[in-house]
Amino acid sequence: MGILANLLKDKYSVIDHIYDPHLGRKITRWILMLPGAGCSWAKKKHGGCHMCGFKHETNKYTLGIKFPAFIFNQLFKEGYELISENKPELLSVFNGGSFFNEKEIPLSAQIDLAKAVSKTDSILMLMVESRPEYITKEKIQLLKSHLGNKELIVGIGLECATEEIRKKSVNKGFSNKDYEKAIEVLKNNGAEALTYILIKPAHLNERHAIDEAVNSAQYAASVGSKYIVFNAAMVQDKTLVHDLYNKGEFKPPWLWSILEVARRTRHHGAVRIGDFSDEPRPIASPHNCHKCSDEIKKLFGDYKISHDIEIFDDFHCDCRKDWEKSLV
Repeated sequence: MGILANLLKDKYSVIDHIYDPHLGRKITRWILMLPGAGCSWAKKKHGGCHMCGFKHETNKYTLGIKFPAFIFNQLFKEGYELISENKPELLSVFNGGSFFNEKEIPLSAQIDLAKAVSKTDSILMLMVESRPEYITKEKIQLLKSHLGNKELIVGIGLECATEEIRKKSVNKGFSNKDYEKAIEVLKNNGAEALTYILIKPAHLNERHAIDEAVNSAQYAASVGSKYIVFNAAMVQDKTLVHDLYNKGEFKPPWLWSILEVARRTRHHGAVRIGDFSDEPRPIASPHNCHKCSDEIKKLFGDYKISHDIEIFDDFHCDCRKDWEKSLV
């Protein structure tokens, strides 16, 4: 068991800080990476979502095999020992797939984790991720019954609101109707939804990407998603996006575009911007010019904690003119 934890160290149990708009303050988040059997959607013949390289990272640790429940239980215990002094208020569990899919995470491990969270005083919220088809009334009620008074948040990768874009550019494999049904199940059973939106799916130009992200946030909020997280497109190995990148047919969004999306969606309140790194390490990620990219990324890091869009007001760079030209 210690060998697996050692393999995952520096990645599998970490602490960071984010702003929670509903609490109106910065909170401490515990990120726990669990070695699930891998995304069942990615294992299908079509290869999963066009931009996701995480399936290859998962296979390094599990070879696509579902581990027994005791391994997940031990990883929770060892992971918490590493960060317990930080007293996290939010636990975000990532397993490179759907937490509720019992082919990826054993049901008993799901229940045991909920029980462990219920007994951890500092943790107020548990966040897990799932495709819509695994979000059922029975599963949500079961997990809630073991969580006690802790909040359950379920992240769904909608990516974009336009179904044709989601089908062609993302290959997500579900419809708006599926997404809306999952949101309804969560709301009706005492859980909250977190929606991931992708800034600049394949085949979209810069202006179209901005507009689609903004419209998608509006849609997610109108359906009832309590939280919205924007993830900017990156290029990862062995993906369709990587193939397009090599052909000169795709590049990650400008950081200016991400800032524009943040400005135009701030009125939704519970909106976050994801980090500009991922696993496996991206081949290319969002950027501006070499002079200002590091500086604006630092501001995004500050924004993650403060949620104050005004921190960007004094930021200027000549490359903004090149970005504006890209929007024509």
